[in-house]
Amino acid sequence: MEQINHDFEDFLAVVSGEEKAFVAEIHKMLLKENNKVKITVKGTKTIQRTVTYSEAKTRRNTAKFSLKKDMLSIHIYTKNYDKYLDVLSALPETMINQMNESHVCKNLVKQDGKGCSWPDCSGYDFYIGDMHFQKCSYYCFQFNVDAESIPFLRGIIEAELKARTAMALLCYI
Repeated sequence: MEQINHDFEDFLAVVSGEEKAFVAEIHKMLLKENNKVKITVKGTKTIQRTVTYSEAKTRRNTAKFSLKKDMLSIHIYTKNYDKYLDVLSALPETMINQMNESHVCKNLVKQDGKGCSWPDCSGYDFYIGDMHFQKCSYYCFQFNVDAESIPFLRGIIEAELKARTAMALLCYI
């Protein structure tokens, strides 16, 4: 565990300004005891560093920060997007455009009669205003982190964690 914290501190050291405070805040939020997450920090040839948060039991990802050429992005893996469509409806145009540019879900749209090659891919099907999104669950909620997006990203993550906690409580009832 000591090495992971050291690696996260290295990641945080290369993140700048307001983004650094946001990353630290989300890191603390995701590591709360009741969220039971595991974090992995690594670098690749094309991406300087990634920090991935995954559920300890299922190993399913919760969120992932990526730093590539001084551009920080976050990928939020939502299970309960339909529980907080009001939060998504409040997103600024730039974030909606980023979602709109993400991959279409082949299982929902059946391009050339073929579905998705990824196992257990179900995709997202929802509306924001008049825009219909049928997006791949692996790419839909991937955003650039900047001053404009930070409060909205925080809202999505808080809503997702709240919905996951509520679902976990229902399992115990």
